[in-house]
Amino acid sequence: MREHLHFDSKKKTSGESPARRETPLLHTIIIILIFHFILRILFISINQDCHRVVSALLFLCILNQTEKLMSLTETKSLAILDLFLKELEKEASTTRNILAAVPNDKYDWRPHPKSMSVKQLATHIGELPGWIAMTIATDELDFAAQPYQHQNIENTSELLAYFERCYLEGKEALKKATEEQLLQNWTLRNGDEIYSVSTKEEVIRMSLSQLIHHRAQLGVFLRLLNVPLPGSYGPTADNGF
Repeated sequence: MREHLHFDSKKKTSGESPARRETPLLHTIIIILIFHFILRILFISINQDCHRVVSALLFLCILNQTEKLMSLTETKSLAILDLFLKELEKEASTTRNILAAVPNDKYDWRPHPKSMSVKQLATHIGELPGWIAMTIATDELDFAAQPYQHQNIENTSELLAYFERCYLEGKEALKKATEEQLLQNWTLRNGDEIYSVSTKEEVIRMSLSQLIHHRAQLGVFLRLLNVPLPGSYGPTADNGF
């Protein structure tokens, strides 16, 4: 798995803390409080009643801004979940077609000694939707505690069944996910060596990107094997391009 994920281990070390997202709500409240302090200096020596009115208005302003920002944050998170779900469904259809094109007698083939075999690459593609479910349900993956092992796939029928299982796991996890979960951190590590610390939203995006990336890689493998390719975002030279 480590060779598939393309993380740069130099970016994070075990002593680093992940960057937190800045909150516009905090900035808004600070600005309003500064404005309130200035007005208090101006009005307190003139009229206490005026000061109370201004304080009340500013309190209502803060309350209104808080409600708006919370609503925007919730809408954004829900929109992201919906977009992830829609993208997963669309990419699953394309992925299913190219996995179905893998010949049963080419599973051990590889284009270069340093390359993955067709079996390794196709199996990794099949499992990637399951990373979405794993990311939502856990806080980290530690290779030292849980060494990665390829699913043993012997033919394309087993490959498609494995992909469908992982796809349904990822799909159901997205349907049940909450905005709070998207903002939580998720760590990829090997014992004390930390490869990456990202929000779960970022890891889900990475999983979808990895699916597309490795699917294109498999397309190159199949082209070299002279296997007709199905279309992805349009037709190929084999089906009417």
